Order: sequence, then structure tokens, then C-alpha cells
Amino acid sequence: MIKQSKLNLWVQKNLLTQNQADEILSFERSHHNGFLTRALFVVAGLFIGLGLCLIVAANWDALSSSAKFTLDFGLFFAFIFGAFDSLTKNKKHLADLFLFLCFLMVAATIGLTGQVFHLSGGWQRFALFWAILSLPYALMSRSFSLNMVWLLVLFSALDTVWFEKIWRIFANRLDMMCVLVVLLCLLGYGAKRLSVKLKKRFALANAFHRLMIFEAYLTLVFIVFKWGVASSFMSSLNFGAVAFIVLFLASRMWIAYKGQHLSSFKTNMFLLEAYVFLFFAARFDRLLESGVGLVLCGLLMLGAFYAFKKFARYIYKLEIFK
Repeated sequence: MIKQSKLNLWVQKNLLTQNQADEILSFERSHHNGFLTRALFVVAGLFIGLGLCLIVAANWDALSSSAKFTLDFGLFFAFIFGAFDSLTKNKKHLADLFLFLCFLMVAATIGLTGQVFHLSGGWQRFALFWAILSLPYALMSRSFSLNMVWLLVLFSALDTVWFEKIWRIFANRLDMMCVLVVLLCLLGYGAKRLSVKLKKRFALANAFHRLMIFEAYLTLVFIVFKWGVASSFMSSLNFGAVAFIVLFLASRMWIAYKGQHLSSFKTNMFLLEAYVFLFFAARFDRLLESGVGLVLCGLLMLGAFYAFKKFARYIYKLEIFK
């Protein structure tokens, strides 16, 4: 759905008249189903898939191998036909539902094949085949949830021993962890640019972007608790961690401002506030051992909260977000 802030900006730039903007906004509102509708289709798909699994499981032992494959491929082709028919009729939410069911049926077919022919292999091999064979359904779907699940399945198929060795090298070095955060952000930025160039036709790039940014923040949390709130602040290592954390969150706020993403700006400002609080809480933890110290901590918390709120209001009054 087109945001009203964008329409207001287009009106200011004389790209649209106010009447045209009002008509566009009215049309978008009447044709926008919202998050609840998409969530309903996802939950309905899960219920249908689980229900079919339970029905088949109850009669599984009584079925022959040919009957099992007939039932499996029958359901599979029915879901494929439903997805194709929904796509041709431009029913996006229904198409995403059928594509999600096709995604699940790929896993069911692989599992059935392995059971009937007694094929050996662990989760990694299973996940790899699942990710490869279900890639067309992820690419055709515009569902963020389906593409995110596909990425998680793909990453779970990778060699965890290799990742553990890399993590052991990175985990005890602040400079390598900082490089890892920057690298994850660059990967996410590249995926976002790809998503924009493809005009958001493929949700996989957007899902990869969000996953990389999420991983970057998780790595930042690790840096915070390993070096960023340590008591020996005078050491160069801890000072570097504090500087990197503040710089990273400030840069994310700057990127949010340049991209006019108010929600991202607020989120990073809140994270910066939370980090400042954790930092001072770690510095003055002994204050919590006495009544006077508790009172002082409470007053400091209120003062910090008031200062940040005043700063936030000042930012909003500048009207940097249109």
C-alpha cells in the first residue's frame, strides 16, 4: 500500500494534484487486505497441510507404496494447479497459499521417497534437496514468510562444523566481529538494491536483506555483552567496542533518515538508549547494594529517559521525516 507520506511528497513536488492523491489513497485502502489477511492465509495453509498429514498418517500403514505415491503426487499436482490458476487470475494471496502448500509437499515427497526406498541421509542432505527442489515456488511467491523459511532451510543444510570453526576464530576478536557486522550489513544492502532493481517482483531478495540485517544486530548484541558493557572501560578493547556500537547505531539512524524510514529511526534510537542504560548500569552496579544507591539509580534512569525523550521530540520537530 502506498503511504500517505509519499503521496504528500508527490503533491509538494507537483507530481500529483491533491484530488489525485486522495483518489489513489482511497483506491489503495479499498484494495489493501493488510497483514491480518496475509497471516490468515498462512495459518490456513498450515492447518490444511497439518490436517492432510494427520489424515494420511492415520491410514498410512494400510496404504501400499503405489497408493502412497498416487496420493502424494495427486495432492502435489492439485496444489500446483491451484497456484497456477490463482496466478493467472491475479489472486495473489490465494496463490501464495498454494505455493506454500507446494513448498511443504516438496518436503513430504522427499520424505516419502526416502521411506519407501529406504534411503539414508541426515537432515542436512534432506534440507539441501528440499531447498533446491522448492526454489521455483519461493521465487514465484511474493510471501515474505515463505521466502524466509526457504532461506532458513537452505542455511540449515550447510556444514555446521565449518561455521563453528569460523565462529571460534571470530568470537574472541573484536576487530573480526566488527568486520562481520559490516559484512552482514553490506550483504543485506546488496540484497536490498537487487530487490529495488527487480521492482520487488521476487520476495527472496528482500527476505535475504532482512535476515542479514537481523544477523548483524545479533552479532552486535554479542559484542555488547562481551566487550561493550565490561567493567574495565579504560582498556582499548572495551573503548573500541563502545565506539563501534555507538557508531553503528548512529549510522543506522542516518541511513533511516536518508531513506525516510521513521520506524527504523525510532528502533535504532531506542536501541541506543537501551545500550547507554546498560553501559551505565554496568559501571555503577554497586549502587544497587544500598538504599541510597537505588534512589540515585532511579533518578539517573528518569533523567536519562527525560533527556532522550526531549532529544527525540526535537528531532521530530525538525520535520526531517516527510
